[in-house]
Amino acid sequence: MSDIYSPHRLHATDRVWPETNCYFDLWIELLHGLGRDPLPLLGAAVALDWEVDHFTFLKPASTDILAASGIVVHEMALWRETAAQIVAQIDASAVPILEVDAFFLPDTQANAYGHTHTKTTIAIVAIQAERQSLDYLHNAGRYCLSGNDYAGVLGLGDHRPMLFPFAELARPVRDPASDEEARALALQWLGRYASTRRCSNPVAEFASALPGLLAEAGSDPYRINALCFNTTRQFGSAFGLLADHLAWLGEDMSDADDLARSAKTLQFQLARAARRNVVDPAIDVALETMSARWERCMGRLGLLNAVQAQKTA
Repeated sequence: MSDIYSPHRLHATDRVWPETNCYFDLWIELLHGLGRDPLPLLGAAVALDWEVDHFTFLKPASTDILAASGIVVHEMALWRETAAQIVAQIDASAVPILEVDAFFLPDTQANAYGHTHTKTTIAIVAIQAERQSLDYLHNAGRYCLSGNDYAGVLGLGDHRPMLFPFAELARPVRDPASDEEARALALQWLGRYASTRRCSNPVAEFASALPGLLAEAGSDPYRINALCFNTTRQFGSAFGLLADHLAWLGEDMSDADDLARSAKTLQFQLARAARRNVVDPAIDVALETMSARWERCMGRLGLLNAVQAQKTA
């Protein structure tokens, strides 16, 4: 991977949702850095479901990454000193992907660095063990850390964890699929993604659960932020990606784009209502509109009844 870094356009700051979740964002930038196109994998957004109290935390499937991008992904067995294993894997042209504590990631200055312990995922693209520094991909960028942050991320010294963290390896094994092949695969995958949903209409399920979730969050800023991240942000960012995916396929992306924008507005409405502890009728209206638009989007793609078809197959 080149040391000259420029984020993928999917992470442009002028997008409605410049970031999605740490894992999908990581793969967008990792594929981009390895000269592979992430757009064939974005149809996974169709699998977005209401998971009782949050929207699906989307991840690209390892089988799809291999088919479209020629990169194999599997779990990395950590059993020696983590830094030594990472050095060895990078020397062998693999990219280690590691679950870490955002407390030690300088790029999270605005929300976690140095004051909040929270799990996230990074891809380590360069390491200088003798200088105790490394370069990593996280969210929408490439960053560098060193010193105590290096020790914290890799579990060294006083930061040694009770258990090894979860880790994966990404290793290119062949050329990516051609543009034509990738589009054919992506079209096949849409139905499979849709058939994994539990709910016939995830937006309607979210609307039913929302009053209880708002009451549970109360006026606690941390709980409100977590509620928005796991609901409106996951929904909106997924449909932002789906809009790009459909445009790449030459399909109508207007409904997906509208849903992404509506979710951003809804997030502001939710946060404001929760902090003021008031009922906002506009939220119900917005959710009704989004529910109908979700059905229209899935209907245009021929995926509206995918869940029921899977149950009766």
